[in-house]
Amino acid sequence: MLGWTPFVIAASVALAADAPAATPTPAPTACRRPSVPAITLRAAEPVLPWTVTRLGLSGTVIVRITLDAQSHITDAQVQSSTVEQLRAPAFEAARRSVFQTEVRDCVPRPGTYLFSVDIVNDLPPAYVDEKSNPPVAVVNGRGSVDAPVGPTSLSLEFAAEDTDAAPALAAVDAAYTRFQAKMTERGFSWYGVTQYRRSRGGWRTTASPAKVGYFAELRVQGRIPSDQVTQVLGLAVDAGAWSGRVMYGMQPEASSVAAAAARAVADGGEVAAQLGGRRGLHVGRVITSETLSTSHGPVRDITYASLRSHDFGPEVRTFELSVVVRTTFALEP
Repeated sequence: MLGWTPFVIAASVALAADAPAATPTPAPTACRRPSVPAITLRAAEPVLPWTVTRLGLSGTVIVRITLDAQSHITDAQVQSSTVEQLRAPAFEAARRSVFQTEVRDCVPRPGTYLFSVDIVNDLPPAYVDEKSNPPVAVVNGRGSVDAPVGPTSLSLEFAAEDTDAAPALAAVDAAYTRFQAKMTERGFSWYGVTQYRRSRGGWRTTASPAKVGYFAELRVQGRIPSDQVTQVLGLAVDAGAWSGRVMYGMQPEASSVAAAAARAVADGGEVAAQLGGRRGLHVGRVITSETLSTSHGPVRDITYASLRSHDFGPEVRTFELSVVVRTTFALEP
């Protein structure tokens, strides 16, 4: 859990060098709120490196923030930190935060303030339990693998226009029939297909410029193997599809999760070896292993507003899968 403390503002905080020149005091009616203290409008979340997260480091970092009259950050420096490894992520979080400088006598004033960043790490630290028999090291490790992309969702839109609804609908049906024939000819699979078909009248079309024409569309969605995406999109263009959407499947297979977990245990074993080495012990057998989290990169969801004018590019074959595992290692002499 990450927490933040807003500006800590006191008279002793403002730098003497930052004091603005004396300005006339406006009339009481010059603004609705003549005096407003400096505040934090948005506190950015610190991004912790894995080494910090795994070790369960928590602490407080005080950052000196200097604001100009427009509340822009003109300078930032770490004044103090209870944990050295937290200085950099707290500093970057302060730089990405948004503040409002003090308003005094209806005038925004430049000044320097203290911004406190409290970082509380949810993951327990890597530690050695020497009271256990044998002594054990408990460590959170992380492992990553490139997992294969699974079945991919593909949506296509076929559209046509005519002076009457029936021929417009017939045209989109014919386009989809051509697409299915091309898929069969190439031996491609297309399963779990759903269809949505409709027509709309009163549209300005090339067939009926007087706004009495009909526009028909047929939307289909199904699943295909991820290694056929580019070829299937090409067939859709040839059949007359207008637009499409591809959502790559990122449900990891059990084998990929197991491979990532094995790397996570090995990663934790390296830390356990360091902890044990300081005590003259070496890592023995794994006593317990618990998966804490499984995550992957952003879902690849690509929309092609116009299939005919788009370069589809290479297919997405893999995605990064990360697993965090808490492992208890026996430490032996």
